[in-house]
Amino acid sequence: MGNLIKSGGFKAYAALVVVYLVWGTTLAGMRFGIETIHPALLVCLRFSIAGIIILAACWIMGDRRIPTFAELKRNVIVGLLLFLGGNSIVSWAIQYMTTGLGAAIVATTPFWMLGFSQIIPPKEKVDPVALMGIVIGFAGMIILLSPQLSQPVSVSPI
Repeated sequence: MGNLIKSGGFKAYAALVVVYLVWGTTLAGMRFGIETIHPALLVCLRFSIAGIIILAACWIMGDRRIPTFAELKRNVIVGLLLFLGGNSIVSWAIQYMTTGLGAAIVATTPFWMLGFSQIIPPKEKVDPVALMGIVIGFAGMIILLSPQLSQPVSVSPI
């Protein structure tokens, strides 16, 4: 364990645990949240809280510079795509399906990104090991969610 901490590997594993906990509970949190909050408001709250946390972390770490116009423009575009194209659609859709089915659909994102990387220039070379990792990860997720995936899909909001 001592070598792991000295090599910086501990930070990487700690970051991975945080990603697993935060990302792994996102759909369950959405399901819980939309029971009492409108999906659009839920997404607004998520983004606002995340923004405050990121700004506070930057401030604490000493990064107090003002972003350039180019950085703001790029971040606004990405933020709008995440807000409108990703989280809002998922928050709305999770009202009508099981969390397991929602997770399975969201887990196809790496395949979409891989496909887009082959269409949009500059086309990136696909690393066979990365592709195998995506397929194995997706298969493992489907195995873990198989009990939820066999539940019937509801047709009306919660």
